[in-house]
Amino acid sequence: MYRILYVVSGAMVLGGTETMIMNYYRHIDRSKIQIDFVCYGNKEGAYDFEIISLGGKIFRLPSKKENLFKNLVGLYSICKRNNYKIIHAHMDAMNYFPLLVAKLAGVPIRICHCHSTFHLFKNKFHFYFKELLRKKVIKIATEYCACAKAAGDWFYDGNSYTLIRNAIDVKRFLHNSDVEASIRKQFHVNGKTVIGHVGNFNHPKNQIYLVQIFKEYIEINKDAVLVLIGDGPDRQKIEQEIKRNNLENFVLLMGNRANVNEIIQMFDIFILVSFFEGLPVVLIEAQAAGIPCLVSDTVTREARITNLVTFLSISDAPSLWAKTISSMVKTKKSDQSQAITQAGYNIEVEAEKLQIYYDLKIRE
Repeated sequence: MYRILYVVSGAMVLGGTETMIMNYYRHIDRSKIQIDFVCYGNKEGAYDFEIISLGGKIFRLPSKKENLFKNLVGLYSICKRNNYKIIHAHMDAMNYFPLLVAKLAGVPIRICHCHSTFHLFKNKFHFYFKELLRKKVIKIATEYCACAKAAGDWFYDGNSYTLIRNAIDVKRFLHNSDVEASIRKQFHVNGKTVIGHVGNFNHPKNQIYLVQIFKEYIEINKDAVLVLIGDGPDRQKIEQEIKRNNLENFVLLMGNRANVNEIIQMFDIFILVSFFEGLPVVLIEAQAAGIPCLVSDTVTREARITNLVTFLSISDAPSLWAKTISSMVKTKKSDQSQAITQAGYNIEVEAEKLQIYYDLKIRE
């Protein structure tokens, strides 16, 4: 057995990248490959207990902002002490720092993994800084991976890369009418049209616009509810937008949930209005559950693996989105497991491919 070191941007929270990582971790042969994690900051993650129970280790380091020296030296020490042959970094342009340290520590296989199609940045300086790192990390990494073709084409400047799809445990998300009835009863939404969204509450996910869309839809159908699963830095802004539009009695803010596979069963439609995405795991999950999906045209077309997905522009008026929702919520849910598997998003198949990928790199 050999161990691989994964590096993530913060704690192993219930985010898209972290969920994708855990899907693979649960399904690889851990008698042959074990995964350890470097997490930045002191915050505990929702997946920490599961990681440890599966045999992984979690190394906590201060973020670069907190203590740059301890951040870099700490990672160097971890690499040296454990003699890793593979480091797999999941932070897009910020992969530059852990992969540079890993190179100095003598880690021979340094995998850069891109999970997005654009930089998350605070200002122009931050953007250009990340652009510089993006170009530099290509020279430091020995292997290039991406969640989708759109992400890889953007990040790697024409260099070849390996697709590691955001695969899911299809069986957990298949539509189940009994679960749907139970969840609807639990959250008191029987007889209502449930518009659902899952995502971190941050700028790229654009939930403010989603609230504005829902405001228009309520004018069409007063018997509706908006369910928002997730949390993050923009939560207060979203709450203020809900209050500004007098929607407090029509919106359920559920926070982060471990049982998303059950809660989404009650969705009549799934909405994603992101400014940009890599390939959103939750969109694959929603399709597996047979839910019609209305998403922004900034999301890669690769994510449309069934006929359930419709694209609209976020430059369109919220009223157009509302009218489209009205026409889509009548779609009957159906079994999409075959389509998900054929498109390469069944984790039972894709985890085996990832294991073969690691084995080949070790042999090389």
